Amino acid sequence: MKIHQLVSGFRPGDAISHNALSIQNCFKKTWDVDSNIYSESQHIDETFKNCCMDYQIINPDPEDIIFLHYSIDTPITDYFLKLNCRKILIYHNVTPAKYFLGVAFEKVVQLMKGRERLKDFKGQCELYLAVSQFNANELNQLGLSPI
Repeated sequence: MKIHQLVSGFRPGDAISHNALSIQNCFKKTWDVDSNIYSESQHIDETFKNCCMDYQIINPDPEDIIFLHYSIDTPITDYFLKLNCRKILIYHNVTPAKYFLGVAFEKVVQLMKGRERLKDFKGQCELYLAVSQFNANELNQLGLSPI
């Protein structure tokens, strides 16, 4: 069994990137489990190319576990939902799109779609993790469980 993680991007100073590294460290050092982090190659910072790989190379076995760190809609969302393995969602919250209005139209669209897509995870994961009680409440309102 392998345990891998999917992230929307991998950059220095990014909280989700560092959270994924901490989790990976636990899998590898504490439990001696093969574990990698994946993202879209164009969203992996050059300084982290040795820590994160393109998600399209994953070929999981049905008993493998894939965690998705979710905070925005990307092509990784569709990829994750189609995987035939054990899946766990880690919900970091979707930033309200209003904060990017007039600044970054593409980001507004991704965030709006990201919030809408949360319902697509219903029944798709063995477990839903939330990084705060606020996020857990949001997942609960959508009927996602167990949280």
